[in-house]
Amino acid sequence: MIINLNMKKNIINLSIVFLVCILCWTCGKDEIEPKGSVEGVISSNGLAVNGASITLGTTGQTTSDFQGRYSFIDIDSKTYGIKIAKGGYVPINENLTIIGGKNQVKDFEFVKISGPIIFTNEASNITPNTASFSANVSFLGNGFSGTIEHGHCWSTTPEPILGDYKTELGTINSTGEYQSEIVSLEAKTTYYVRSYIKIGSVIFYGNQIEFRTKAFPPEINGFTPKFGPIGTRVEINGNHFSTTIMENIVRFGSFTAEIESATENLLVVKVPYVDKAQKVNISVTIEDMTDVSEDLFDIWFPWTQKNSQGSKTFYAASFVMNNFGYVIGSNSTNMLKYNQETDSWENNLSLPENSGKKPFAFKSGTRIFALLDHGFWEYNAAANKWTQRANFPGNLQTDRRYNFNFSIDMSLYIGNCYKTYDMWEYNVLKDSWGRKADFIGNFDTLNPVWGNYTFSVGQKGFLGVSQTAFAINTLWEYNPSQDVWVARTPIPSDAHSLYASFLINNEAYVGLGRNFEWGDGYVSNELWKYDAINDTWIKFQNSPINMSVYASFGINNKGYILPLYTKFDEGIDDVWELDPSRN
Repeated sequence: MIINLNMKKNIINLSIVFLVCILCWTCGKDEIEPKGSVEGVISSNGLAVNGASITLGTTGQTTSDFQGRYSFIDIDSKTYGIKIAKGGYVPINENLTIIGGKNQVKDFEFVKISGPIIFTNEASNITPNTASFSANVSFLGNGFSGTIEHGHCWSTTPEPILGDYKTELGTINSTGEYQSEIVSLEAKTTYYVRSYIKIGSVIFYGNQIEFRTKAFPPEINGFTPKFGPIGTRVEINGNHFSTTIMENIVRFGSFTAEIESATENLLVVKVPYVDKAQKVNISVTIEDMTDVSEDLFDIWFPWTQKNSQGSKTFYAASFVMNNFGYVIGSNSTNMLKYNQETDSWENNLSLPENSGKKPFAFKSGTRIFALLDHGFWEYNAAANKWTQRANFPGNLQTDRRYNFNFSIDMSLYIGNCYKTYDMWEYNVLKDSWGRKADFIGNFDTLNPVWGNYTFSVGQKGFLGVSQTAFAINTLWEYNPSQDVWVARTPIPSDAHSLYASFLINNEAYVGLGRNFEWGDGYVSNELWKYDAINDTWIKFQNSPINMSVYASFGINNKGYILPLYTKFDEGIDDVWELDPSRN
């Protein structure tokens, strides 16, 4: 067969082209075969994060090592989706292209999932029904999606949630402070409050605070009675008082009263102790809210300081005549006279002789008698004249603090109560002395006498004796019709000397005096009234100062006390008036 030369040449050219194509195809196939690698570090805020899971397309999953490193080796060259996840961090979803024949380095930065940082501040502007709250947001958080809402929630039980009561303040876009105003609260109620931020469906709470709504301000409408002494029960009418006694504070002026009972509209209180008579407003305070009465309450107080008489002695005798008080001091040649109406003293009344270490004075009806240093005398107050009477025939103790005296009708009595016990009676009508029944107290060196006081009530004379060593008080009654002594109920106080002892409306008042207790400064401020019919003692309001007494007497329903010392033997010149009607 004969082949054309040109055809042969064309066949050869086509073969060459085919061979070249094969070679070219083979060469192209060799260029896409090389694979690539990728490695890197996963960190957060500059710190490596280990243990994160990394998925590169469908190539499988790896986990970063303890230094946060990961790697994928010999990966086909193409673009993959890479997913990196670890609890507490925002997941990473990116595309990563692998380049054949290259080892790429690709680091990833994790963003840590963080909730908002929110702080609930203390409540303010608290009223009975409302309160204001604020919160400080220093960080809005990250890693959460959704609308950010904020506000406060509250309840009467701890750990309130949004399902309780809440304010809704809408979207929050920046840090800083926000506030809520809460209304329709209950007065005097404890509430618990938390601030909150809600991101999507996730709720974050701030710290819890606790507060109590205020009470309504108290209102005083009036009170009864309008006057009275210490301890008087007073009813205060009004509104918004606390039914819990301790939550009310009631004051009379600056003095706090004891509250006996409390309702919303009525407080029953007792007038507190004061140190002087005064007219004051009544106030009621609940929390920091106070209401003050329009009217004044007149607090009675039985003690009033009067003008000093300017001199004092350890022992003195006293008596009252024609509404004037008289005092005969020891070792004196003059007698003092007190004018109740003018509260003034006269000191130039002469005595017929020196009064001696301890004078004694007696009153019998309208007649006055005195046993002075040597003689027994009768005093005519109208004429200011002394007349000597029958001399006392007995022997008194040299230390006359152990002597006693009292008057019953037309008879005067004087005697001894320590070591010797004789008692004598002076018959005013006969101007004569006679021996009577000895005192039966039997006080001697084994039972020493610390002090004594005397008074007479009705047809009986009374002698109180206190013993030093045992701090024991005794009281004895003398019955002149039977000429006998009997024991009675002693004064319920410490054993004293230098007592006050006087009569007001034929009732005996005894007390004050020097005691044996250093803790009291050696001086008492207690005063008692003796009920001779029932043989009982009634406590009076304490005197404003502690006093030992050298003289005392009663004029026109009031008593007058002349003190010698107050606490710790400090001398005083005060004169004090006692008004029992204002006790």
